Amino acid sequence: MPALQDQRDRLLAVIPSLRRYARALVGERSLADRLVRDTLEHACCTATQTHCRRDVRPCLLGILHRRYLQGGDRAAPSVVPANTLDFALQALPGPQRVILLLVVLERMSCEEVARLTGLGPATVAATLSAGRDKLRTQLDTAALALLP
Repeated sequence: MPALQDQRDRLLAVIPSLRRYARALVGERSLADRLVRDTLEHACCTATQTHCRRDVRPCLLGILHRRYLQGGDRAAPSVVPANTLDFALQALPGPQRVILLLVVLERMSCEEVARLTGLGPATVAATLSAGRDKLRTQLDTAALALLP
């Protein structure tokens, strides 16, 4: 029983990280919460538990990432002001948004993101750079639009 309690505690500790990433990824709270719930259900009901023994966070982020790619939970928020960071993030192409969020928001290394996404480290680094550039351009353009 202590092992089961330990696994439960480790899952509970990761939920804030999963919710943060899912909300930034899909842009809408209800869709993000559904994605997190599906991720946790999948982790609890399948053999992935054996793969998540040491560090459960990257394992669950990987499950969330795959469930996001498989599902339709990619809707942009219904009303987001065009000059916000949320809008700029949602405007990024999917791969750039995913990699940027994992590196910046979840503080994962390019190597960790490469393992999680199945991409090469060089591809992750290039996509991260392109995403940062595009995000910077979008935010600069939005800031200029606000000037009198």
